[in-house]
Amino acid sequence: MKKVWLGFFFCVLAIFFVPGAHPQTTSRVTGTVEDKSGAAIFGAQVTLRNEATNVTSHTVSNSAGVYVFDGIAPGNYTVGVEAQGFATITSSGNVLTIPH
Repeated sequence: MKKVWLGFFFCVLAIFFVPGAHPQTTSRVTGTVEDKSGAAIFGAQVTLRNEATNVTSHTVSNSAGVYVFDGIAPGNYTVGVEAQGFATITSSGNVLTIPH
């Protein structure tokens, strides 16, 4: 009986640690930094700021111009992008929602 109970306990415990087994509360924000011709911009400094809490995250675009922010809570965000030789771009009111 002890062996069966222990096995059941680990099965129940595993359910709580399997991604997707419970509702998500955060998401991923990703994008691509490109110049006017569509060429990727490597090394752009990208900032993501929650407009309600002012919590700010920073990342850098990769060689394909892609940037990623993981673990981002729903809310309204301002995205800022800076790269040497380019004008700074800021976009406010970007809404992140997580469907139920």
